[in-house]
Amino acid sequence: METDITKIDLKLLSGKGEKVYSYRSGHICILFSRSGEFGFEYMGRRAENALPAHSNYLMCMHMGDFELKFFGSEETLMVLDLPVDLLHQLVLDQDLNVSDEQKNFLQSHMIHKLSANSSQVESCLDQIVETMEHGTLSPLLLQSKKLELLSTYFDHSESKKQYVCPFLNFTENVDKVREAKRLLLEDLQVSIPIKELSRKVGLNENHLKSGFKEIYGKPIYQYYKSFKNEWARRKLEDENLSIHFLASELGYSNVSHFIESFKKQHGITPKQYQLKLRSES
Repeated sequence: METDITKIDLKLLSGKGEKVYSYRSGHICILFSRSGEFGFEYMGRRAENALPAHSNYLMCMHMGDFELKFFGSEETLMVLDLPVDLLHQLVLDQDLNVSDEQKNFLQSHMIHKLSANSSQVESCLDQIVETMEHGTLSPLLLQSKKLELLSTYFDHSESKKQYVCPFLNFTENVDKVREAKRLLLEDLQVSIPIKELSRKVGLNENHLKSGFKEIYGKPIYQYYKSFKNEWARRKLEDENLSIHFLASELGYSNVSHFIESFKKQHGITPKQYQLKLRSES
């Protein structure tokens, strides 16, 4: 089967103001920064300084199309984008020199990987940006440069310094984050410090915090408090329990703190919720 490299999309995002790129589900998207330091956000998630200068960020997700919004720098940002099946075809046709480790990595359902630009990648970026900004890049040369940049990126012969990824590395850390959640909810009377959770699951605090929010949508203690309030609501529905008893079961030494937290989440105090349930029964 002939490989259609015209499906490889290469764009320069430049100028002042917000930079936006429309990500298509199931595509490999590689973001390249030469000199600027960028943050970006998508689907309600925000990462500050996610893309340092002279680095690249590869992502592949299957969560529907969405907009990637970049902020923090006015420097030019380059985006290389292609369908996953096209990348696999390039590998099969041996147009790309990809290691076995990289092949396994690219089979992942969701990918986030931040790396330093190699000197070859930097050189290739400079050539592309200079010619594209001056309008001297012919369509034929553009296609060859796309493949050259992609090939240079996947060249596994050069050792690359790895930055800490601001998002969760799902293939390695998801089980540890889930274990942290299990430990967190194991005893609702005792709030485990994040430092201790981090030590118990073997994941540093920053990765644990960002990973937990990535999977469960909330910071650790916000999730913990929300879970306790929901647990209390269900208990009020199932059993005729006193408010003081519920507060004690949830580790509150001051019942007013429990009432305040419950009301903030549910818009009504525990006692008012009890009375509401009785009036409806």
